[in-house]
Amino acid sequence: MNKTPREDLLEDLQDLEFAKLYGAESAKTDFAITLLKARENANLTQQEFAAKLGISQPYIAKLESGEANPTLGTIGTILATFRLRLVTNTDSLAPEPELAAGNLAGSAADSEITNSVAEYLHGLRERNHADSTYEPFNQRPSEQQRVAEPFSSYDIGERDTIGGIVA
Repeated sequence: MNKTPREDLLEDLQDLEFAKLYGAESAKTDFAITLLKARENANLTQQEFAAKLGISQPYIAKLESGEANPTLGTIGTILATFRLRLVTNTDSLAPEPELAAGNLAGSAADSEITNSVAEYLHGLRERNHADSTYEPFNQRPSEQQRVAEPFSSYDIGERDTIGGIVA
């Protein structure tokens, strides 16, 4: 019997070492998406944003791809340039159950943005993890047997959103 990627992940998360690595990568990816959205909402290029912060453009690229591992202080400094602050929230490492396309909340535009960010991040991961043996990781998001759920007011509480940016 074939397992779904979700079932594989749930099984893998039983291993504490895997869960630690997955949690770290998940946190970096969440911050990468938040940073990318904040920068794009400010209509800044990576180069303009780097100059504003006084850091290199390649470091901004690494932050937005989830490759960098910034300190909490660095995260606070970066978000402050957008007049934002970090708001933390905890949730289970286990993925949410998959939803049928008809049950998704949000607009088509939300879904397009979510899928665009997922495709962008997948491309960056592909370059860095070409030797990965985990098959779903090597698939483009559009090829995976799941539906990306868009961000909407239905699934994001007011305290999780700052100035339209999920924090």
